[in-house]
This record gives sequence, structure tokens and C-alpha cells, in this order.
Amino acid sequence: MSIRANSGGSLDRYGVVVMIVHEAREGCYVLLDWWTGENMLQHHVYFSRDPNDPEFSDVTQTGIVACVWELKVLSFEREAWIDCVLAREEPSWMDTAVVTFPKMCNSAPITRRCR
Repeated sequence: MSIRANSGGSLDRYGVVVMIVHEAREGCYVLLDWWTGENMLQHHVYFSRDPNDPEFSDVTQTGIVACVWELKVLSFEREAWIDCVLAREEPSWMDTAVVTFPKMCNSAPITRRCR
């Protein structure tokens, strides 16, 4: 799978990508999201029916966005972007602020630095 992060050359990109890999009932989804132009989210979705031999197809143009579980992750990333970048006088995600993803199901909380 080859993916090119293209914002059309007119918007700023920040070098921060959110990647969600979700093994769903119908197959495996990969969601890629990145911020452009300060507060706009670029979103791409890829899908493979066979997780054992993944041949991913770009399904972004179908209009699919995310399932309810993936939206929880994107909501967390939205809040982190607001707190770590937009709410600061000098936006920077390269500091020592730590953001923790809340515990979901039986998984451990995810802690990461604002980058």
C-alpha cells in the first residue's frame, strides 16, 4: 500500500499523523488522519477483506469516515490537538506535555507526549 499525504500544496502540514488499524467484522480498516491549515483534518480510509494477506484498497471516496469505536480515538486526538497546539500562544507539540488516552475495554491507557 502506498500512501501520499497530499494537502494540495496550499495548506500547512505539521508532520503529525494519526493511524488507526481496526480489525472489524468485514475486514481490516486503516484510517490515516493529519492536521492541515491549523484546524482542518485530512482523512483517508483503506480497507482489506483478508487480514492474513492484506491487499488494501483506498475506500476514502465511498464516503465512509469511521465507526463508533474509531471516533473515540479521533475525538481524543481532536482534544489533544486543541490542548497542545491551538490553545497555546506559540503552538508547539514538541514540548514535555503528556496526554493520556483513557482506558477502553481491557486495554491499558495510552500515554504519549504532545508532538
